[in-house]
Amino acid sequence: MMAADMQPATTDGSSDLYYDYNYFAKKASADKRIYYWGYRNERPIFDFSNVKPVGHRITAFYVTGNYYYFKNFEVIGVEVTITGHTQSECFRNASANHNTYENLAMHDGQAIGFYLSQGIGNYIYNCDAYNNLDYTSNDGTAGGNVDGFGCHPSSAGGTGNVFRGCRAWFNSDDGFDLINAFAAVTIDSCWSFYNGYSTTMVSEGDGNGFKAGGFGMDLSPKVPTVIPRHIVEHSLAYYNKQSGFYSNHHLGGDEFYNNTAYKNNRNFNLVNRKSATEAVDVPGYNHILKNNLSYSPRITDADAVNIDGSSDSASINVFNSFSIPLSPVDADFNSVDASELTAPRKADGGLPDIQFMRLKSDKFVDEGTDVGLSFNGNAPDLGYMESDKSSALPVDYIKPLTAKILNTKAVLNWTTAIEHNNNGFKIERSRNGLANWEELGFIKSHFVLGNGSGFAYQFIDSQIDLNQINYYRLGQIDVNGECHYSNIVELHPKNKDDMKSFSLYPNPVTSAKGKMTIVFKDLLEESSIGHIYDLNGRDVQKFELARGNKEYKVDISNLSTGVYFIKIANKKEILGQNKLLVNQY
Repeated sequence: MMAADMQPATTDGSSDLYYDYNYFAKKASADKRIYYWGYRNERPIFDFSNVKPVGHRITAFYVTGNYYYFKNFEVIGVEVTITGHTQSECFRNASANHNTYENLAMHDGQAIGFYLSQGIGNYIYNCDAYNNLDYTSNDGTAGGNVDGFGCHPSSAGGTGNVFRGCRAWFNSDDGFDLINAFAAVTIDSCWSFYNGYSTTMVSEGDGNGFKAGGFGMDLSPKVPTVIPRHIVEHSLAYYNKQSGFYSNHHLGGDEFYNNTAYKNNRNFNLVNRKSATEAVDVPGYNHILKNNLSYSPRITDADAVNIDGSSDSASINVFNSFSIPLSPVDADFNSVDASELTAPRKADGGLPDIQFMRLKSDKFVDEGTDVGLSFNGNAPDLGYMESDKSSALPVDYIKPLTAKILNTKAVLNWTTAIEHNNNGFKIERSRNGLANWEELGFIKSHFVLGNGSGFAYQFIDSQIDLNQINYYRLGQIDVNGECHYSNIVELHPKNKDDMKSFSLYPNPVTSAKGKMTIVFKDLLEESSIGHIYDLNGRDVQKFELARGNKEYKVDISNLSTGVYFIKIANKKEILGQNKLLVNQY
């Protein structure tokens, strides 16, 4: 169908006059949705290549209503006619809620594939955006503004927007772009590749695979009161012009779980902006990265760059290929043939079954940590997709690691069922369970050559600090030197509730406000001293608490953004400890 055969509507946009060919403004409900589906097995194609209204921004499908369901059709050839700074869109979701966009393809035009400016609970599922290049606007400077998918909720209320199973490739700017998003967005099981290039691999726009946030680098940007934490999980970034996964000068932390980045200029780039009033790039802070796999960035050693080790050591130093560390090679994967990425979707619209960057060797199997996503085997694998192996570890445990206090010592026990090529176990301890693991000792496998039917092991830590929580883990070492980490166990010298005999609010707290409040369960019977420790165990602040109150305010304006631990004690005992997260805003 040629779009020129349809009757357009025009609406006044914020800058240019919009030219909206299909306008959807009805307010439906969850039990009475409005459906626009390709009929049975047909897949209509809406061709806008002849729609060229002079001086207008073109939106092919403009949605302001609620509970629409669009499925099984394509939008192609959407044009740009303005030579200044502008954009066109195949789909625009504007203050529209609870809409579903499924198995749609937006391609071979000058427009953004899908663009959300505001809305709640919209679901973009199994959609493709590709071969989109704006060569008209910005006085013919090709490439700017044309993302595959853009999600930019303009208020903190624009929550619950999810992208799942989507692909973006050969979009001249970014694959997925969350700049100026005032509410958190989730991207799950999506692929982004060859963005920032034309179809002939000519360099065009920015070219990031997943641009997760940021508010620009203007001197006075508009920012939300609470900086959102975007989530990108089970996703794949390949050969994007710039970064595969990119925090884009964000003013807070993002969360990246079980992702794979291969041959991007920089695979993971976590750069942040210093503050809303300081347009200065700083190493990224408060990000969480777990179970990610990076291979062969085009810039040497750019597996994970621009990350603040002091504030993010809790997340970046564990459970990623670049932080364990484990070095991939081609033979670790079933395939490194990227042509699989553009294979046709399944009949139901699902992503194709491919072998690209799927795990072949055991190196990354069960090397992750449980982050709430489903997994096979004893622990999550690293990377965007679980292997088919239930467990490839050389050691199976009948009883996992446990810890208890006995005569002022920590007694650790674990029992194996089967050992294969097991050199032994290193025992590690941490004061916070997140980073700065200290190796306490090594126990060699009970069996000759590390092969046997199981054994009960024990290790005693006689140097334990009985006044704080301690964390332990095993590093099981293969005969070839590879290390596989066990579960982490907490050892509480006192009752766990006693160790948190006070609460903190607000938590997270903003350093700009300068105060946190400590609330005890009971009146403080003796004067006490509080210490604030950073993740490296450094005592960064000390404060005094007079007896006789339950609530105390403490100045924390000198603390930089990051994760801290607060311990409070009197002359007789430790009263408790708790974790504090400090944000900028």
